[in-house]
Parts: sequence; structure tokens; C-alpha cells
Amino acid sequence: MANSVTVQFLGICTHMMNTLPKGRRVVLPDASDAATLSNNFWFHEHTVDPHLARLQLRIEDIVTMSASEMSPGLIGFTAYAQSVDTSVIVWNLNAITLSIPNEDPSSFATITPSPIPLPSLSKLTPGLGPASPLVTVDQIPTMAAAFFDVITGAWGTVAMKKAFVATVDVQTLGTPTLRVGSFTSGEHVTIYLKTGAIVSVSNLEEDKVEGDTADFALHYLTAQSFPGTPGINTEAPPSGTRQVTTNIPISLLDDGPGGITPSCSNSVYP
Repeated sequence: MANSVTVQFLGICTHMMNTLPKGRRVVLPDASDAATLSNNFWFHEHTVDPHLARLQLRIEDIVTMSASEMSPGLIGFTAYAQSVDTSVIVWNLNAITLSIPNEDPSSFATITPSPIPLPSLSKLTPGLGPASPLVTVDQIPTMAAAFFDVITGAWGTVAMKKAFVATVDVQTLGTPTLRVGSFTSGEHVTIYLKTGAIVSVSNLEEDKVEGDTADFALHYLTAQSFPGTPGINTEAPPSGTRQVTTNIPISLLDDGPGGITPSCSNSVYP
């Protein structure tokens, strides 16, 4: 069996096209501080709670972890204490890069045709303009919570309850490897995974609010200027395409008061 790993992105994860020479960069804009959001006039009139970027792995999928020789720990990559599902480890992400360093270069990137394509920011808000390099390229803490770079792999879209979710299946040379690095230093952690492991990356609220539809606007934090009237995705994936997946984020294990709505969806930019 070929070595492979599947990455699934849930919540405010903005898929940048043409940011890298090859492949795709998924940007999790930093929306962890309510005070930061209040700096933008649009959020004065629309309530959007802070979102937290996290990585989740099943314990049984982890073969071993090796830390950078520079430090016994990694700034911005901290375990999150939770008791909902003890079979899963959750880490908070703060100015963190994620990648699969041993992608198989012969496995070219493909986009799987899907009846539920991810919402496009440029279609929702025509004339949006270019992305902000401060958020999508320059690795400035407090601008982006995390990047995930993938060069190869088969991309597709699935639905988690009512939200649009992106996945990528990556073939690897040898044991699937996840590299977790810091924006601000050369420190990194290498996580070796079982083949077939699922890596969950999420950018979500702690508790979903009933009827909340404004969260999707957080995707526009990747733009050079926040649009005065951002397009907000309120269209749920077709009910027939919703799938039950594994290793979902801890915050999604329980529907909560409002459940998972289209405002939790991924997006594509531009």
C-alpha cells in the first residue's frame, strides 16, 4: 500500500491560488483576538466571535515526534487541554507553518470534480482585489495564525454537517511526515504518522452561536482591504453530499447550540 496522508480543513481556512509557484497555500487568518477584530468598522455592527486555529491528530496515527534541536518546545504550538475525546491530541496554532516535507513529486496536484465547490471570495464580492502579502506570504504573527503548504495531492470538497470542507490526499515517499514550524524562528517539530493518517486543521469558535452567519467574513482578512459590504456565504452544501468523517475537531464533536453552519466554511481566493 502506498504511503499517504489526508489533510482536512474545517472552518475559516482560505485557499490561496497562485500564491506559490506550485500547489496551494491554505491560510488561517488570525481572528483569535476580539480586540483586533474591533479595529475594523464592519465588525462594529456584526458580531463575530474570536476563532482559534488548531491541529488535531489521533494518538493512534502518531508513530513518533521529534523536536528541533534548537529548543525542547516550539513557540506557538501548544497542546490544548481537553477531555472530550482522549483518543485525539489537539494543539493551538499561533504563527505556525505546516507542511508535508516528503511529498511524492511524481504525484501531481489535481482537483477532484465536486458538486459542491468551495465558495469563491471573488465571486461573492466582485472586484475584491489582490490578497494581502502581509497575511498570505510574509509570515507576520497576528496577521495569520497558520499556513499549510501542499504542492502535490488530490484536492476535493466534502461537507461536514452544514459546512463546506476541503480535503487533500497526499502520497509520500516513506513514512508520512508532518512538519510544524515557527514563523519567527528556525524551530520545528517533525511528526511521523501512520500511512492513511488524517490530519485535521481547523479555525473555529469555541462555541457556535445560534443563527450566526457573519463568521464567513473573516476570510476577507486575507485581502489587501476589507470590503465595505463583504459577500457572506449562507448556502449550505446539498444535504445528499454531507459525509461523516473521522478525526473531526474537538469543537465539532458536539453540535452545540447552533450546530455547524455555512459560515464555518472554507473559501477559495481569488
